[in-house]
Amino acid sequence: MEHNTFQYSIEKVKLKVMGSECFFNLYIGWGKGDITPNFSTPLTGFVRRCERRVNTVADRLFVRAFFIRCRNRRAIILSYDLLGFGRKTGKMLRSSVQNETGIEEDEIILLCTHTHSAPPAIELTKCGEIVPEYIELVTERTIQALREALGTEHAVRCFYSRFHLKELSVNRRDGTTPINDYLTLLQFKKDSTTLGLIIHYSAHPNAVCEDRISADYPGYICKRVEAELGIPFSLFITGTAGDTNPLLEDFSYEEMEKYGAKLFQSIRTNLDKGNLIDISDITLSAEELPVLLEPHIDKKALKKKVRDINNFINGKKRSKQDAIYEIVSRILDEEDLDATDPSTVDFVAKALLENNKRYLAALQKNSISRTGKLRVQFVLLDDLALIFAGAELFSHTYLELEKRFPNKEIMLCGYLDPLLGYIPPEEEYERGGYEIDEAFLFFGADMPLAKNTESNLISYIEGQLKTL
Repeated sequence: MEHNTFQYSIEKVKLKVMGSECFFNLYIGWGKGDITPNFSTPLTGFVRRCERRVNTVADRLFVRAFFIRCRNRRAIILSYDLLGFGRKTGKMLRSSVQNETGIEEDEIILLCTHTHSAPPAIELTKCGEIVPEYIELVTERTIQALREALGTEHAVRCFYSRFHLKELSVNRRDGTTPINDYLTLLQFKKDSTTLGLIIHYSAHPNAVCEDRISADYPGYICKRVEAELGIPFSLFITGTAGDTNPLLEDFSYEEMEKYGAKLFQSIRTNLDKGNLIDISDITLSAEELPVLLEPHIDKKALKKKVRDINNFINGKKRSKQDAIYEIVSRILDEEDLDATDPSTVDFVAKALLENNKRYLAALQKNSISRTGKLRVQFVLLDDLALIFAGAELFSHTYLELEKRFPNKEIMLCGYLDPLLGYIPPEEEYERGGYEIDEAFLFFGADMPLAKNTESNLISYIEGQLKTL
């Protein structure tokens, strides 16, 4: 394959739809590469794994490349069965993609499904160091998938459908019914044959807590879609899963398969029921937004928290009424820490200590940089808007956008590179908890995001949708 020499003829495919003549010039291509390691590696996503290295494979991990072109614009969506990318790894992969294809920065979308049972591609506190050999494998298979995707073009029509999935997920913050339980399908068809399917759903892919490599339920669904429905290619995009978990009896591989089977049956039932979208062009945009970092705890309270964690580690405070006991219990998903492996409890507590000492040091520095960057990308297909953000988004963000744009179909997608962490609505700060008080530290930030970050993000997206 010659690099940087892709020439596209602008053709119109004439089709008859419902008795009237329509013209389409939408093209797609696809490919995938196996990114399952054949060597031992830590798995990221759960600090309670204590950074153990594993080499047991429950199911394969893939990078899936989806190429879409309309007229003279094109985009590549690369979706990985990984938790997320740190800035260094994401930048390196983007550079490799550009060197291979000549595709521009705003045409490359790097996503992760956010499985919690894959090797690290992002540094999270006490969740396993990145293995350079694994990143080399991911890069090699990314190029392989890209070459497949760009090697063949298929003229297609795009069909859109969205439906509720009741009683399959739960608000992980308070146990209530989630406010975004939609599953969206983009079905790409040539005549009556489905060539590709994009699945968009919002629930944390954290169903498998075992020490086994797994793509979790997104990988399970894609495997069944391709094997049983005869669709050559599928791609799963995780939406606003920051406050939503799958509704499971336990966090095991077997329970994940049961959950995935329910989602798969819903997809099978709703296939071929979508509305045709007449896509005339693609509009793309990419930007890194500055975001403010702002503490929501004072030095005195944070010093006390650090002392309390130290006391917990030294065994001086272990009552269920203690705040640190509650935090460790929540992270371990264990109510009774006395019945939990003591070394695991100690490992998690030491991770909390490391994080909060770093937070305290940042508060004590006057010259600390209190800004971060959030990548946001848009792929607009006429009235269909795919919006990608490098964060764990909450359902509230999507519903606010839906309210402001009732005539536009919006697919809000998280887990773009680099993964910044959670962006909660302002009202969630009063409730506190892991997503507010601890998660940003595990992601490596020294300060939490300011309370108005979500509202600023919504305003930015609203402005872009009106302008682009």
